[in-house]
Amino acid sequence: SQADEAALAELGIDVGAIVSRVEQAHGAGVLAHSGAPDARRGKRRLLGLTGHRPFARESKRVLEQALRVALGRGDRSIGDEHLLLALTVRPGVVQDVLRAQGVSYAAAVRVLGE
Repeated sequence: SQADEAALAELGIDVGAIVSRVEQAHGAGVLAHSGAPDARRGKRRLLGLTGHRPFARESKRVLEQALRVALGRGDRSIGDEHLLLALTVRPGVVQDVLRAQGVSYAAAVRVLGE
């Protein structure tokens, strides 16, 4: 959303630049939703109302790291800030892009005012 983009901009993160770099590394449209809806499931599937959505293995690892961050900070739920902090410490493309933008775990903690 525009609010999310503005919040990330306050951290010095240019969403457009990140999308561009990820697409350069992995191909155009890699971040777009893939696959057409199954016609048998009709409008409910098209609207995303079919229930459980499995997480990719790496996504589960990021969520686990976000949980560790939240627990370590004494928080009772996982929020956007925990996901951001988790992404700064998980090796991979996202961490590389964040680092290239100057966003480290310590920098994010400073900006979050923790």
